[in-house]
This record gives sequence, structure tokens and C-alpha cells, in this order.
Amino acid sequence: MLHHLSSWGAAAVWLHLFLALAAVPSGAQERVVTVTTAAAAAAAPAAGVAPATIIVQLQPIPFTVADDKFVFSWEPGTTQRAVLQVLANDTGTNLTITAVKVPSTVRGSVFIPPANNKVIVYRVAPYSGGVYTDTFSYDAVDAFDPTPKTAQVQVIVGPGALPPPRGAKPDQYVIPGTAGQTLTKKLEVLQNDIGNGLLIIDITPLPVGKTLTGKAQIDAGSKSITYTVQDYNGVPFAEAFRYRVTDPSLPPGTVGKVTGARVDIKVGGSSPGQPLLAVNDAFTLNLKTGSTGKSWDLPVLLNDKGIGMFVDSFSKGSSFKGDLSIPVGKQSVKYTLSLVENGYDGAPITESFSYTVKNSSGASAQANVLVNVSPEALSANPDVYNLKLDAGGNLPPTILDLFANDTGNILSANLTSIGLPYGDLVWNQAKSYYVYTIKGYSGPSYSFDIEYTISDGDGNSDSTTAVVSVDASAVKIPVELTDNTYTGNVTTGFTFTAKLFVLDDDTPADTLRITAVENIGTPKGSAAVGTGGKWIVYTLPNSGFLAGVKFTDRFRYSAVNGTDPKVYTAGISLTITIVADG
Repeated sequence: MLHHLSSWGAAAVWLHLFLALAAVPSGAQERVVTVTTAAAAAAAPAAGVAPATIIVQLQPIPFTVADDKFVFSWEPGTTQRAVLQVLANDTGTNLTITAVKVPSTVRGSVFIPPANNKVIVYRVAPYSGGVYTDTFSYDAVDAFDPTPKTAQVQVIVGPGALPPPRGAKPDQYVIPGTAGQTLTKKLEVLQNDIGNGLLIIDITPLPVGKTLTGKAQIDAGSKSITYTVQDYNGVPFAEAFRYRVTDPSLPPGTVGKVTGARVDIKVGGSSPGQPLLAVNDAFTLNLKTGSTGKSWDLPVLLNDKGIGMFVDSFSKGSSFKGDLSIPVGKQSVKYTLSLVENGYDGAPITESFSYTVKNSSGASAQANVLVNVSPEALSANPDVYNLKLDAGGNLPPTILDLFANDTGNILSANLTSIGLPYGDLVWNQAKSYYVYTIKGYSGPSYSFDIEYTISDGDGNSDSTTAVVSVDASAVKIPVELTDNTYTGNVTTGFTFTAKLFVLDDDTPADTLRITAVENIGTPKGSAAVGTGGKWIVYTLPNSGFLAGVKFTDRFRYSAVNGTDPKVYTAGISLTITIVADG
């Protein structure tokens, strides 16, 4: 709104002030500003004009929190730790994390580090190698708003074979200089980012709304940022901004299409760059005996210290057996062992290499890596095979590779128990697996167990069970009902009742259902369909039959098979002899 002030003594002036007149939110500050125009000041001695005092209300940055999603690709069997910058996409003034809310189903450990309440640490010790998603939430407060706001965090974890997490990564630069200089540095912020053809799209000072002391400008080609301080006054200072990148290789709306990261800049002093420390690593890797090769992602930067780190190069000796490469993102070293000719014989392999790590400021450091490859511990692991027969009751030759998920140096295996009800189970000596074949089966679904023991020749052994389940629901079994004959004695003076499980001799008994039962002739007893249509209830009342009387009751029952409306019938014959009590 424009305020018109026109009665300052002899000098009438216009002062244009744009002030927000809305209700002041929690955290708003008030500043008292004294305003005196040049014309008013000149007229003051004669006109007695006093300065004008205006109260200006300063609005804080809106306090908002946003959900986060992190994707990690880790080497199984190693302890993993990640620092989650959950506040990076939140807004406010001096935000801090006050609590994390972790459901019991979360696999990793989640905590706020004691010395830094602006990040969350997610740790897995050790990582099992599975693919899973952990979801939890955190509370954050603003310097001007103590009421916590909650956002959700999703952590997706997968083995090293998964694509590495895409996007922008934090950077830190130190720019030395002396008073009177114009300081300029090209910031290669993309060198530790992960993506294909990343392009910088914008820069935002941090906190949001702040004006940078220096000038950050996206260079031509959108691949770097130039930071400039004109006429540096010699006083050291620090500031930060956030840049966003887009990945042209991903379609719009894809996770990782647009990401952002923080850049911290320290200006002044004589330091050539921020501290960088590379720490030696040792990795113990397990390889299945007989394997022709495997690749591991070695997270060598996990215990290194610095901001904006990336693996720049590596060095290995001439006798090095494996191959090394630097994956996209330069956050690890990929170690590949190829044993194509004879496969891994179980003998330990030990070798070493060195790598060079650099950071955003160009500083570098070196460390050594020791790699130990050994056979996996002997372990016989359970197997489950779910097989399905076709309509003709057939199963084509199917491989049951019991040892595929077992580990260790397996030199021998003994079959200790098997309960094969149907079909042909043949051992392939050359390939070390079973082949199971079924032809023309017409019965119900079934399962059986294979129990076996493996040994490594050094006195170690382990046993497990493989469960084979055969689904015969698709098999079209011919319906056949069989006449039923029963004989028995009934004591005089008693009412006799019996359940007749007539379907037990019919096929397929598990899907047949009795729908009706009718008399043949004039029986002395009665018959009714039992619960669920699975049996017939026969009742002979106490009708004064004399001992020695013998007779035969006959009935006919009808049944259907599953949802097929076709009706099948069969007979029931009960020959009863009345005997005296006692």
C-alpha cells in the first residue's frame, strides 16, 4: 500500500513505503526506522520539522517441511551408514530436527547425531543384500515457530547391482584472497553428481530470501557455476546456496529427474582448500565355489573425510587378478573377479590397490585398499519349488537345482530322505541337479520333501529340506461315481444314525459335492444330504423291529463336480440285521 505523508512543515514530501498490512505471523520482528528526507532536513531549522518514525514489520521465511526419498545401492555383508539431509527441501529460519519416529518394522537404525540436529543418520550393520524400503518420520521446528511439523522419509535399499542413486550432491569450496582483489572461482559442482548429461537449471541463496555477498552465475552450457566477489574487503565470510540439476535422460515426473544440493563457500584466508582425508580400507568378499566370476562395489569413501568427495583414479600392480573401474557418480570402486575357465576353486585370494580421492576444491588424498576373497561359509539353504500341472496332468522336465542357493566349498552331497508320491525324479550327475517329470497325473494336488546333507571335505556339513509342491488344480480328472454297499447290525429298540462318506470311493473326491438323495423302493430308514454335500446321513427309527429281522434299504445319490452343472449318480445299499439288546 502507498502511504501519502504531506504535512512535514514547509517541505511537503512524498514517501513511498510498501508495507504488508496483513496480520503478523508468529515470529515476525519489528524494526524502528527513522526517516528524514533531504528537503525536510533542510527546512528543519526554520520549520521545526522532526524526523518521521515508521515501524516496519519483517516477515519470517514461511516454515514448511516436505517428504524425502533416498535410494541407496550397497554391497551386501558390509556395514553401511548414510547421512540424510532431510532439511534440504524444507524452508524456514534455522530449522532443527527435534525427533524421529521410527516404526518397529524399520530394518536400519535411525537417529539424530548428538552434535548435529540438522541431519538424520541411517545405519545398517551389516547390510543383508535384500531389496527393501524403510519408512519413518521426523519432527522439525523453526527458530520463530516452536510448533513441530512432521515429514515422512522413505529409504530404499538395494544391492550393488542396482543403479546408483541419481542427483546432485553437496559441495564445499574455500576461496583464499586478500583485500582489494576480485576473487573468481569456477565451481565444478557436477563432478560428484550422478546422472546422464546433467544440466544446472537454477541457483537459490540459503537461507531462502538472503542476498549473496558474492555472485553465483550458471556458466554457458549449464555445466558449472562461476562464483565472483568484486573488490574483496579482506574480511573472511561464509555463505551458501542451493543449485538444482535436471537429468535429460529421464522422462518428466521420474524420481531423480530434478534434484538439488547445497554448496558451502568460505571466502578469505590463505588455505588452498578444505581438509580432505582418505583412510585405508579392507574388504572381505565371499565367492561361491565353482563360480566363474563376480563383481563387488567397494564403498571406499565411506570412512573418508571431506565434502564433495569423489574417486578420481586408482592404481594396481601387474599381478593384480581382478579388474577395477569407477562407477557412475565416482563414489566407489568396482572390483570384478573373472574366473571363466575353471571357476573359483575355493582358495583364498588377497590383493591390494590404491585410489585417489578429490573434492570440490581440487584437494586430493590417497589410501590403500586390501581385498580378501574367500569361499562362502558352508550352508545348506532351504528350497521351495511350486510346480503346476497342465490340463492333462503333465509336467515337462523341470530342473530342481537344490545347490543353487547353497554356499561353501561343496565337495559331496548325500540324499537322506525323499517322499516322492508320483512322477520321475532323475539325478543329472554332470550338472548336479534333479530333473522332475510328471505324465498323466489325475489326482489331487500334493507336496513332498527332499532332505539332503552337503559336506566340504574338511569335516564340515550342513543339512536342509527342499519342499516341492505340485498344483493339480488345472488337471481335468474324469468323474467316476461308485455304488456303495454297507452291512451291519442294529440293536432292537434303538434309533440308529450313521454318516455315509460315499464320496470317498469316487473321483475326484475333493471337488465332488452331493446335491440330492432319493429312495429306491420303500426303505425302512431315511437318507439326507449332510453338511456341505460331503456325506449322507442315514437314520433308522426305533420302529419295534424284532430281533432276527433282516432287510436292505436302497437309495440313489446325485453329485456335481466343482462348478460343472453335469449331474452324476450312484447307488447306496444298506443291509441291516436287527439283533437283541445284550
